[in-house]
Amino acid sequence: MGKAVSLDGRGHLVIQTSREGDKIIDGCVRTKGKFAHAFGYYVACVRLPREQGHWSAFWLFEACYVQGNSWWNGTEIDIFEKFWPNDEVQHTLFWDPVGKHQLQQWHQTVTVPGIREGWHTFALWWKPDAYVYYVDGKETWRINPGAISHVPQYIMLSDETDTWCKDISKAKLPDEFLVDHVRVFDLVDKK
Repeated sequence: MGKAVSLDGRGHLVIQTSREGDKIIDGCVRTKGKFAHAFGYYVACVRLPREQGHWSAFWLFEACYVQGNSWWNGTEIDIFEKFWPNDEVQHTLFWDPVGKHQLQQWHQTVTVPGIREGWHTFALWWKPDAYVYYVDGKETWRINPGAISHVPQYIMLSDETDTWCKDISKAKLPDEFLVDHVRVFDLVDKK
């Protein structure tokens, strides 16, 4: 899999951020070309990294682009992003509505005491009329930004570095983002 992405032998995916000389190594896994889905309930059980200077995320993506005179709408749905070494996580939605051709962004910051300790679940219920976000089974944000994407999207689990999420040179590396499982459920009507 690579230096940054591995399995730990106990059923967990490990995305590790490490230092190799002056270079920072981190990674990402995605289902692009293998699995994409629209609507349903998406959930991941993860253990978050502890150090600063890098951020982990569980997100859904498909490209947003103009095709001829019409707009094909994909959306970036960040089920969670963990930017800073505190008790906050962020839910984010990037969408580019028809006719405006400008990226729109909505986000909700949620404080969860002890979020960097132990295992936690992050989930999204992608409905035809709303995106509903959850942390540890508790609803933390519900939004309808004016339209809901109907485009199948692939899943990403990632860890990235950037200076705006604090100084990575002060981080004790390696640091790990662990994933126990990711599940996607279709919700069906009972007959």
